[in-house]
Amino acid sequence: MKRWSINYDEYYLIKIESSENKKHPWSKLNPKEAELIFAKTYPAIYDRVKIYKEELSKRDAQGKFYWELRSCQYWDKLEAPKIIYPDIYNHQSFTFDTNNYYLANTCYFISTNEIWLCGLLNSSIVEWFYSQISNKLRGGYLRAFTDYMKQIPIPTVSEADRLAIEALVQKCLDAKGRGVEEWEAEIDDRVAHLYGLTDEEMKIIRGE
Repeated sequence: MKRWSINYDEYYLIKIESSENKKHPWSKLNPKEAELIFAKTYPAIYDRVKIYKEELSKRDAQGKFYWELRSCQYWDKLEAPKIIYPDIYNHQSFTFDTNNYYLANTCYFISTNEIWLCGLLNSSIVEWFYSQISNKLRGGYLRAFTDYMKQIPIPTVSEADRLAIEALVQKCLDAKGRGVEEWEAEIDDRVAHLYGLTDEEMKIIRGE
C-alpha cells in the first residue's frame, strides 16, 4: 500500500473459520469424518490443503481442525471500511479501504467509517506531531506503534468541516495519490484550523 492508494496483487485468502465460531458441515464430527466431509464439500481446496497436512497439524494457531484458521475476534472489522497504514514509513502513508481487503503483518488498520480521519492522519500537522513523540529508525523512518498512535489528538470537527475534508480525501483516493498536492495543501489548512494553529506555528511545522 501507499499514501492514498492500495496496490492489490490479486492474491486471495482461503478463509475457513474455526468450527468453534462458525458452523460448517463437518463442525460436529470427529476429525476423520470431518476431513471426509471437508474433502467432499471443497474438493479443490482440500487437494491443496492436504499437501501441507503435517505442517498445518503441528501449528499452534489453528481452528478445531487442521485446515481451519484460528478463532479471530476481528474478522468482521477486516470486512468493513477501515483506514490502512504500514508498520514502517518515512512519510504519512494512510489510505482508506472500502473493498474489505485483508492485510499482511506489515500493515495495521483502524476500523472506521470516518473517511475524513484519513486526511487528518495524512496531514503535515499530524506527521510533525508523530515525529516528535515516536522513536525514529535509521534513515528517519517511523514505526506505527499503537502506543504512539493513541497519542494523536483528534480535534472536534463540525459537520461542515468533516464533509469538506472528506470530499478532499475522496479526491486524493480517486487519484491514487497522483497530482494531489493542491488538495493536500487544502487538507493541511483545514486541519490546522481544527487544531487552532497560528501561521507562525504552521511555519515551524513546515520547517520554514
